[in-house]
Order: sequence, then C-alpha cells, then structure tokens
Amino acid sequence: MSTKAAKKNTLMNVLMVVAIVLIAAAGVLTVGKLRGWFDKPEEDGLRVEVTDKLGSANIYREGIAYALPVGTALRSGDELEVLGRSSLTLAFGESTLQLGEDTRLRFTLEDGQPLFAAENGTFFADLRESAELDVHGNRLNTEDAVLTAAVPYGSASVGVLSGKVVCGTLEAGAGKTLSLLSEEAGGSEVVPLSLSSLDSFALERLSAVEAERGCVFTPEDVAALKAQREQEAQAALEARLLEGEEEARIAELREKAAENGGTVEAGEASLVRRGTAESVYLPRYDPEQHGKSH
Repeated sequence: MSTKAAKKNTLMNVLMVVAIVLIAAAGVLTVGKLRGWFDKPEEDGLRVEVTDKLGSANIYREGIAYALPVGTALRSGDELEVLGRSSLTLAFGESTLQLGEDTRLRFTLEDGQPLFAAENGTFFADLRESAELDVHGNRLNTEDAVLTAAVPYGSASVGVLSGKVVCGTLEAGAGKTLSLLSEEAGGSEVVPLSLSSLDSFALERLSAVEAERGCVFTPEDVAALKAQREQEAQAALEARLLEGEEEARIAELREKAAENGGTVEAGEASLVRRGTAESVYLPRYDPEQHGKSH
C-alpha cells in the first residue's frame, strides 16, 4: 500500500470517529434538552419541581413519554401520570401539590401563573401562592387554601380545609365542598364537608399540615377517624380469616361424612358460618346404624 493510500485511510478513519462522536454528542444534547438538564429558572422565579415520588410516575413531554425522576422542573405543556399504588409531590414557592394514585394532570403557565388541570384521580393541595386548578373544565381560583379533591371521570368533589376556593359564581370556604357535576347530573353546588368523606390519602396529608394551617378539622378529630378506620380494617381482616377457617372446616366435615357413608361424629351435626344465615347440615353419628352398615 502506498503512502498516499495509507494517509487517505487514516483520514477516513479519523473522519468516521469524529462523525460518531458528533452523533453521540447530538444524542446526549437532545435527551438533555428533553429532560431539562440544561434548563434555567424562569425569569419570574417560578419553578414547579418534582420533590418526592413514591412508586411509579411518567411524564409526557413534546410527544415523548419517559419515567419521571425526582428533581424534574416542569415545563408548560407537560403531562404527568401517576400509576397505581404511587404518589407524587410537586412544589413551587411555599406551595405543594400532592398527586395520588391513578392521577393524570397537565401543567401549563398562563401569564406567568401556574395552571394544573386534572383529568382524573385525587390530589391534596397546600396552596400559599396564587395558582389555578382546572377539573373537567371548571376553573378553581384559590386564596391561601388547603384543599383535597377527588376527580373521577365526569365529576369532581373539592373539599376546602382552609382558605377559600371560587369556581365561577360558587364560593366555598373552610368546611365546605364544591360538588362539580354536569347540568344533566344536577349541576354544581356547595355542600358541607364531612371528615368521614376524606380518604386515607387526604387524611395522611391533612395530619401533616393541620396544626400549621389551622384547618377546619382538629388533630383529635383526624386521629379518632384514623383509629376507627384501622379498627374496622382489622375487624374485616379477622372476619375474612375466620370465614376462611370455617370454610375449611366445612370441607373437612363433608369429606369425613363422605368417608363414613354420610355420617360424622356426634356434636358435629351442623356448622353455622358466623355473620351469615348460612349453615351446613351433616347427620349425627349413629353407632348402631353405623355398625349395621358394616
């Protein structure tokens, strides 16, 4: 091989390496731009950031979906999805918005103000900065409010624990619930908020802010309801375990009756499942009749 040809091959190899490096760098820059690695704080200082995540959550940004990591700064147009048995916390300024499982939410900026639009799911908000919420097209304006919301498809229930929430001509203060329904379903209204209507997701988060924020329910009220629900859950678990034991006992007696030609030992003639009217009858053991059969 001539010196000229060798130099040409070397040059081609160098150019190929440079091209590979440039392609890799372009890929890194593209991913970094998409994921916000090079983002700078907004000019007005607003930064909505993912500060905590339990379980799994995804983000949809510029048509691409990927797992949402803690520390992500949201951009206008981002859509978030919290999966089952998971939760997510967003923070901006001194405010927090906590999303429960199976929740979908879209974040946008309108005139520098954050707008959180929930399609479905649950969330708990401690809003100390000005922010707007949107549930199924209903705009909610908040004033230093603590609230909890359940947003199933086609309806929504927003419980105000502190402060005030305004939706059109409706205004709900602490201790009230905004029930948002379509006109066909009866329309929207303001009704009293019941502590028992709060789910475990809301109760846990209310416990963390109630003392500082002066919520409508006292810490004693919340603790009592949590204790009651724990007792009910324990009782339900024990009932299920007992039912399983009794079903196993019934199967055992039936098997014994089949082996003894339809008879069982005295005292095992019937077994009543607790909590129901159901009973299983098995004939008493008759020694004489049992002896004749053999």
